[in-house]
Amino acid sequence: MLNIVIVDDCAKDRYLLSNFIKTWANERSIDVRVSEYESGDAVLSQEKEAFLGTDAVFLDISMTGTDGLETAQIICQMYPELPKIFYSSLMEYVYKGYMVNAVRFIVKTAPDLREQVYECMGHIFALHGEKCEQQHEIITKFGERVVLRYSEVICITAAKNYTEIHMRERQILQRKSMRVLTNELPPQFVRCSRSAFVNVRHVRKIVRNTLVLSNGEQLQIGDSYFSAFMEDYLKMQ
Repeated sequence: MLNIVIVDDCAKDRYLLSNFIKTWANERSIDVRVSEYESGDAVLSQEKEAFLGTDAVFLDISMTGTDGLETAQIICQMYPELPKIFYSSLMEYVYKGYMVNAVRFIVKTAPDLREQVYECMGHIFALHGEKCEQQHEIITKFGERVVLRYSEVICITAAKNYTEIHMRERQILQRKSMRVLTNELPPQFVRCSRSAFVNVRHVRKIVRNTLVLSNGEQLQIGDSYFSAFMEDYLKMQ
């Protein structure tokens, strides 16, 4: 399960952000818990409950009492690795946000607010997704049932009417087509060609249009897929 904290003194803005996060998670069959606090003082007064086990904190900047920047500075001292995202209308604070190691700055009034939140959640999932990943059962070409985790899968390639799952120690043929997988795979799997999906967590190097993977395999990025692949790959970094 992903644990997300929202700190904002506007109930309407908290609701909107929480709804986007929950919808993003539901669309990807990811468990998520969202905790809301109405001020920096409120979240800091419950520091252990709020931050232990938390995967990311969304912070408004302009709040009464301890504002978002001050709250972020205190969080940095206690939990330096905890990702912080500013969720604010105050664009003039963007630079100061990055001074406290904010990983994103989401503008509340942006017309693409939903897309910004979704992109941010993809980044958070890339950092912490393995802990909330459920086991998945697949049926092989020969009817055998196999349970695995997507984090173990390096890439998936087309094999006529089947697809081949590449793992570090073995390959498995499963009874699913590339078309079906397009709607089933979690966001860390990005299509790099007509015949392959790659788990971007296993990409060790990109040389021109060649992907070097964690098991030593190499995959080619198709010319028509290159721009979209690089855009999605960079979002996961």
